[in-house]
Amino acid sequence: MSIVNFKEDLEPHHKHPAIQGGTGAYKNLQLVHISCHIDYHEAFPAKGEIQTPAQIAQYYKVIKGKRLAGVL
Repeated sequence: MSIVNFKEDLEPHHKHPAIQGGTGAYKNLQLVHISCHIDYHEAFPAKGEIQTPAQIAQYYKVIKGKRLAGVL
């Protein structure tokens, strides 16, 4: 499954949030669909608590399921 479906733009997401000391360095960024980015930050506000790797992994499974179902 490709991230590029040419139906939606991509934008950078900070792996380690800037508000929590993350930088704009390439290694701290990943490209995500705009709708996925909005959905992610609704679940995990940038100024909220730092998520555990397990929480993030579980959330990515939810996002992938939504994309496969055509919801996002």
